[in-house]
Amino acid sequence: MKRFKIRANLVVPLLKGKTLWGLLCIHQCSAPRQWATHEIEFVNQIAEHFGVALQQADYLEQVQSQSAQLARAVEREKAVERQNTLAITIDNIRRSLDIDTIFTTTTEEVRQLLDVERVIIYRFFPDWSGEFMAESIADGWEPLVGNFSIIVDTYLQETHGGHYAHNQTSAVDDIYQAGLSDCHIHLLEAFKAKAYAIAPIFQGEKLWGLLAAYQNSTPRCWEDDEVDLLAQIGGQLGVALQQAGLLKQTQEQTEKLTRTLKELQQSQSHLIQREKMAALGQLVAGIAHEINNPVNFIYGNLSHVDEYVQDLLGLVNLYQTHDLNRVRLFRHE
Repeated sequence: MKRFKIRANLVVPLLKGKTLWGLLCIHQCSAPRQWATHEIEFVNQIAEHFGVALQQADYLEQVQSQSAQLARAVEREKAVERQNTLAITIDNIRRSLDIDTIFTTTTEEVRQLLDVERVIIYRFFPDWSGEFMAESIADGWEPLVGNFSIIVDTYLQETHGGHYAHNQTSAVDDIYQAGLSDCHIHLLEAFKAKAYAIAPIFQGEKLWGLLAAYQNSTPRCWEDDEVDLLAQIGGQLGVALQQAGLLKQTQEQTEKLTRTLKELQQSQSHLIQREKMAALGQLVAGIAHEINNPVNFIYGNLSHVDEYVQDLLGLVNLYQTHDLNRVRLFRHE
């Protein structure tokens, strides 16, 4: 006590439940002091309240720990659900060969998965303007597909796709707090969007378009796994576009080969017909040649035959005349 210059001391135990947690010490250093009963009772009350506060702090810490564990469990459950839905979505994308069906199904599943009010697929034109190709919207919101013919974003046009061309995503929690240009904010207001997350869609190495999720009613704090999920689905849409392009090329090549085969079959048929006619012509020519030889022989000897026939006829006539004369002579005798 001398070391701490203490002349009078009041010590009260601090209990956390039934466990001695510590001591509440009150010192009088200038002079001795006779502690009054009400002072001791007051200090005891303070110690009791302090003990209750310690218990409440422990309870609060437990509640916070349990809440954190529950939140982590919920997040894990949500993450598992998102991964399962992502796997189903990717499987659906890979199974289908019709790009319109893929777009419609994907926008609906992503909107349900992220619980947003609009998911849309946007395609770039060669001049980096674009159009909305497909969307899924919550009840109560007007569609953008069909109501906007050509979308002109000067930033995307001037930068040829901006950071999306470098396969980067973007997420804006509040369009009015993100430092966007006035023209960009005006365009987003026309879309009724207050927050958005966007991922690029590549067809091969070319930026084909964008997959965008819009929150219309309120700003929204986007989580990293939500933006990452959007990017993964955007990548799968790019694969689907490549598959659709290859399918179209295959179909075009198949049609071309079919036409070529028909043309070859027709050409072959004509060639065979010509060969048959040529063979028939040769046969007819050969027959005509074979027929022509005896005909020519006969024709060439007709004059001789005629001469011989005339001689024979003359001989026959002569014979008949001579024979008739003999008959007459015989009768006279």
